[in-house]
Formats: sequence, structure tokens, C-alpha cells
Amino acid sequence: MSELTITVENAEDEALLLSLAKRLNAQVRQRPVLPPRSNAQAMVNALDKIGASGTFDYIPDPQIWQRDIRQDRPHPFSE
Repeated sequence: MSELTITVENAEDEALLLSLAKRLNAQVRQRPVLPPRSNAQAMVNALDKIGASGTFDYIPDPQIWQRDIRQDRPHPFSE
């Protein structure tokens, strides 16, 4: 026994595959393919809200701040 996943782009191809599956006595489980959800706008809104709140105003230059607090660990076999 094998299980296959087939994606078709149009209704005509889908009908052809379904008729072939019926002729072969194959079990068919149809599942609609939903477009991926994008939370990009929600992320933009959240970041705008954080930026407007002044939460990180105490950090004048984020690059310098990160460099100052960063603690690198030694890499294995680096010696």
C-alpha cells in the first residue's frame, strides 16, 4: 500500500485524477490547500507600538549596546 499527495492547479485536472482514482478503486481524501496566513501587518503594528512607547529610549545606539552586553562563548575545538 502507498499513500500519495497530489496537488492540482485546476478543476479539470482534479476531475481527471478523481475519475482515475475511482476506476482504480483507490481511497481519496480531499483536503483544500489554504493560502499561508501572514501576520506581517500584526508584527509591524506591534513593533510600531513598542517603538512609540519609549521602552528602549535608554539605548542611544543599539549596535553599540549589543556589542557591549554580548558575551560570546568559546567555540569547541577552537584552540
